[in-house]
Amino acid sequence: MTISVLQVGKFFPPESGGIETITKDLVETNGENYHSDALCFSSSYKTKIEYIGAAKIIRCGTLFTLASMPFSLSYFCIFKKIRRSYDIIHLHHPNPLGVICLLLFRYKARLIIHWHSDILNKGLFYKVFAPMEKALLKKADKIVTTSPVYITGSPVIRQFSFKSTFIPCAINEASLKADEVLVNEIKIKYKNKKIIFSLGRHVSYKGFHYLIKAAAYLKDEAVILIGGTGPLYNFHKNLVTELHLEESVFLLGTIPNSNLGSYYKACDIFCLPSCHKSEAFGIVLIEAMRFEKPVVATNIPGSGVSWVNLDKVTGLNAENENPLSIAEAIISLLSDDQLRAEYGKNAYNRYKELFTDKQMRKSFDELYNNLLKNG
Repeated sequence: MTISVLQVGKFFPPESGGIETITKDLVETNGENYHSDALCFSSSYKTKIEYIGAAKIIRCGTLFTLASMPFSLSYFCIFKKIRRSYDIIHLHHPNPLGVICLLLFRYKARLIIHWHSDILNKGLFYKVFAPMEKALLKKADKIVTTSPVYITGSPVIRQFSFKSTFIPCAINEASLKADEVLVNEIKIKYKNKKIIFSLGRHVSYKGFHYLIKAAAYLKDEAVILIGGTGPLYNFHKNLVTELHLEESVFLLGTIPNSNLGSYYKACDIFCLPSCHKSEAFGIVLIEAMRFEKPVVATNIPGSGVSWVNLDKVTGLNAENENPLSIAEAIISLLSDDQLRAEYGKNAYNRYKELFTDKQMRKSFDELYNNLLKNG
């Protein structure tokens, strides 16, 4: 019997983000024993239904967004209509409207809450929402975090550790491909200097301002490339100018998915300077590890980042919010070709062992089956 699963998320690709990528992977790579559909928000006010193979993607029209939470009447209406059509409801959290739907409407399905991150820095909104979040966690059959760190590191999940497990985020190795011509063009463009690559939305918790400041400590033979856009893009651009780093730090804006693999392959080091627990895992880390790249990340209390990037094994974890510490980690790797190669090889081996879509699919196959067998 095929298990039917409803993936309840906020957005779905082409909307970008780590949670969106995982939701898409679970839909596209349906396991041996389960089939998934997805309920999510649309980036417009119109509700649309699309298909990926046999999987139905329902994009509910968004009326407005408040405190990063899309609001949609059709989200409520459609969930109410389809909720009894599935064996398992798999909620990707943070997703406040999804939580409210699951509290408002009864369902027979088993409930998994996939806890990608705590809700942080939401002030009064979270004080009002927290009791609802806790009520749904009590109802959940299983809670899944992305690393073992979050089971104990999250003050919310810690209370429910008895029904929590972790399944790491994953990527499909074939989803990122390098074009050797483009790889060579990238190296030539930056005069064959050592390349430190970073990637993500330009928001405060990504810590790009610390990486930009770290560039002031690096020698002229290295450049920093930062891909992505976001609300702080112009702030970061102005910071580069203010620090006179125009020849060593380059903000690339949006990089097409078809070109991402080439940037990973062209770089010598991948750096994720995130500075806040909102960075719960860091999917870009395992994308870099898939290309055998050593990683410089940071020690963020309560985050899984330093679990993904093992210090002095797959790379180095610098002191959080410290440009000098980030620079010293980068410099130590730039100065030792053999160490970079060793960490890069270890990074790839760790990726193959823990972070492939095959591993994730197998883990959710087992979880879904066990939930229904024990139900």
